[in-house]
Amino acid sequence: MNMEVNLTIYGPVSARGTMEGKPVAVITQRFTYMKELNIAIGFKRVNDPRYMSGGAVSFQTAFDRVDQIFNWFYVDKQDFACKYSCLCPVRDKRTDPLYEREKGGQANKGKIR
Repeated sequence: MNMEVNLTIYGPVSARGTMEGKPVAVITQRFTYMKELNIAIGFKRVNDPRYMSGGAVSFQTAFDRVDQIFNWFYVDKQDFACKYSCLCPVRDKRTDPLYEREKGGQANKGKIR
């Protein structure tokens, strides 16, 4: 059995079609495309006894640079912890989350960490 996968810089081609008579490729774009191994830094950290010597506190920082959206869980004899990893927006301290859209302005524009 042979399988052909067409890749582009934007992601794998999932379908082909035409738009206004011109051929187009439909891409399954993912934020993590070609970044799949970035998650390895988190796994390297949690599997390093020296890094994890602080238990749950160490775990909370282990996945800090992991961009994939995921919930991570940690349990040992003394602690438990949960970490949400993502490339999440960092809001300005002046941002009011209740009125984020209505107020507008510079304080409500998030930046990616």
